[in-house]
Amino acid sequence: MIERVYASAAMRKDNRFLAMHHIKKSTHQWRFPGGKVEPGETSDQAVTRELQEEIGVVPLGLLYLGQHSTLVDGGLWTGHFYLVEAWGGEPRSLEPEKIGAIEFLSVDELVNRGSHPEDVVAALVQARGI
Repeated sequence: MIERVYASAAMRKDNRFLAMHHIKKSTHQWRFPGGKVEPGETSDQAVTRELQEEIGVVPLGLLYLGQHSTLVDGGLWTGHFYLVEAWGGEPRSLEPEKIGAIEFLSVDELVNRGSHPEDVVAALVQARGI
Protein backbone atom coordinates (compact mmCIF):
# COMPACT_ATOMS: atom_id res chain seq x y z
CA MET A 1 0.00 0.00 0.00
CA ILE A 2 1.26 3.46 -0.90
CA GLU A 3 1.50 5.87 2.02
CA ARG A 4 1.37 9.63 1.49
CA VAL A 5 1.55 12.53 3.92
CA TYR A 6 0.01 15.94 3.39
CA ALA A 7 -0.48 19.13 5.39
CA SER A 8 -3.56 21.33 5.32
CA ALA A 9 -4.61 24.68 6.80
CA ALA A 10 -7.96 25.47 8.40
CA MET A 11 -7.87 29.22 7.74
CA ARG A 12 -10.53 30.81 9.94
CA LYS A 13 -12.04 34.29 9.60
CA ASP A 14 -15.27 35.31 11.36
CA ASN A 15 -15.91 31.67 12.31
CA ARG A 16 -15.84 30.58 8.66
CA PHE A 17 -13.15 28.46 7.02
CA LEU A 18 -11.43 29.05 3.71
CA ALA A 19 -12.12 26.25 1.23
CA MET A 20 -11.00 25.86 -2.36
CA HIS A 21 -13.12 24.27 -5.08
CA HIS A 22 -10.93 21.71 -6.86
CA ILE A 23 -12.42 21.50 -10.34
CA LYS A 24 -10.58 18.31 -11.35
CA LYS A 25 -11.57 16.24 -8.30
CA SER A 26 -14.57 13.93 -8.60
CA THR A 27 -15.22 13.71 -4.85
CA HIS A 28 -14.61 16.02 -1.91
CA GLN A 29 -14.18 18.98 -4.24
CA TRP A 30 -14.17 21.63 -1.48
CA ARG A 31 -10.91 21.36 0.44
CA PHE A 32 -8.65 23.35 2.70
CA PRO A 33 -5.46 24.66 1.10
CA GLY A 34 -2.52 22.31 1.46
CA GLY A 35 -0.66 19.53 -0.24
CA LYS A 36 1.93 16.77 -0.06
CA VAL A 37 4.84 16.95 2.34
CA GLU A 38 7.99 16.80 0.22
CA PRO A 39 11.03 14.66 1.21
CA GLY A 40 13.06 16.43 3.90
CA GLU A 41 10.21 18.83 4.69
CA THR A 42 8.22 19.03 7.93
CA SER A 43 4.44 19.27 7.83
CA ASP A 44 4.50 22.88 9.04
CA GLN A 45 7.01 23.79 6.32
CA ALA A 46 4.80 22.03 3.76
CA VAL A 47 1.61 23.85 4.77
CA THR A 48 3.44 27.20 4.69
CA ARG A 49 4.80 26.45 1.20
CA GLU A 50 1.43 25.25 -0.08
CA LEU A 51 -0.38 28.37 1.17
CA GLN A 52 2.10 30.52 -0.75
CA GLU A 53 1.91 28.38 -3.92
CA GLU A 54 -1.86 27.86 -4.04
CA ILE A 55 -3.38 31.07 -2.71
CA GLY A 56 -0.53 33.58 -2.28
CA VAL A 57 -0.63 34.03 1.50
CA VAL A 58 1.93 33.64 4.28
CA PRO A 59 0.63 32.30 7.59
CA LEU A 60 1.55 34.47 10.57
CA GLY A 61 1.11 31.57 12.98
CA LEU A 62 0.28 27.87 12.90
CA LEU A 63 -1.54 25.92 15.60
CA TYR A 64 -1.22 22.18 15.12
CA LEU A 65 -4.64 20.51 15.45
CA GLY A 66 -3.73 16.88 14.81
CA GLN A 67 -3.79 14.30 12.06
CA HIS A 68 -6.34 12.22 10.19
CA SER A 69 -5.68 9.16 8.02
CA THR A 70 -7.91 7.79 5.27
CA LEU A 71 -7.75 5.26 2.45
CA VAL A 72 -8.13 6.86 -0.98
CA ASP A 73 -7.47 5.26 -4.36
CA GLY A 74 -5.70 2.28 -2.78
CA GLY A 75 -3.33 4.41 -0.72
CA LEU A 76 -3.16 5.59 2.86
CA TRP A 77 -3.22 9.38 3.14
CA THR A 78 -2.28 10.98 6.46
CA GLY A 79 -3.15 14.65 6.79
CA HIS A 80 -1.68 17.04 9.35
CA PHE A 81 -4.07 19.91 10.07
CA TYR A 82 -3.23 23.41 11.28
CA LEU A 83 -5.37 26.32 12.37
CA VAL A 84 -4.38 29.65 10.77
CA GLU A 85 -6.14 32.81 11.93
CA ALA A 86 -3.75 35.49 10.65
CA TRP A 87 -1.93 35.71 7.35
CA GLY A 88 -0.20 38.15 5.09
CA GLY A 89 -1.71 38.71 1.66
CA GLU A 90 -5.17 38.33 0.18
CA PRO A 91 -6.23 34.74 -0.66
CA ARG A 92 -6.60 34.23 -4.41
CA SER A 93 -6.22 31.29 -6.76
CA LEU A 94 -2.71 31.05 -8.16
CA GLU A 95 -3.59 27.75 -9.84
CA PRO A 96 -6.75 28.50 -11.89
CA GLU A 97 -6.40 25.24 -13.82
CA LYS A 98 -6.92 23.43 -10.49
CA ILE A 99 -8.79 25.83 -8.20
CA GLY A 100 -12.11 27.11 -9.52
CA ALA A 101 -13.18 29.20 -6.53
CA ILE A 102 -12.18 30.20 -3.02
CA GLU A 103 -14.81 30.84 -0.35
CA PHE A 104 -15.06 31.16 3.41
CA LEU A 105 -17.61 28.51 4.49
CA SER A 106 -19.37 27.67 7.73
CA VAL A 107 -19.11 24.18 9.19
CA ASP A 108 -22.62 23.40 7.87
CA GLU A 109 -21.63 24.54 4.38
CA LEU A 110 -18.53 22.32 4.49
CA VAL A 111 -20.73 19.37 5.46
CA ASN A 112 -23.30 20.16 2.74
CA ARG A 113 -20.58 20.36 0.08
CA GLY A 114 -19.10 16.99 1.07
CA SER A 115 -15.83 18.34 2.41
CA HIS A 116 -14.34 15.51 4.44
CA PRO A 117 -12.25 15.53 6.65
CA GLU A 118 -12.36 19.35 6.46
CA ASP A 119 -15.88 19.39 7.94
CA VAL A 120 -14.73 17.32 10.92
CA VAL A 121 -11.66 19.49 11.55
CA ALA A 122 -13.69 22.71 11.42
CA ALA A 123 -16.37 21.27 13.73
CA LEU A 124 -13.71 20.18 16.24
CA VAL A 125 -12.12 23.64 16.23
CA GLN A 126 -15.49 25.17 17.06
CA ALA A 127 -16.46 22.54 19.63
CA ARG A 128 -13.18 22.87 21.50
CA GLY A 129 -13.46 26.66 21.56
CA ILE A 130 -10.06 27.05 19.95
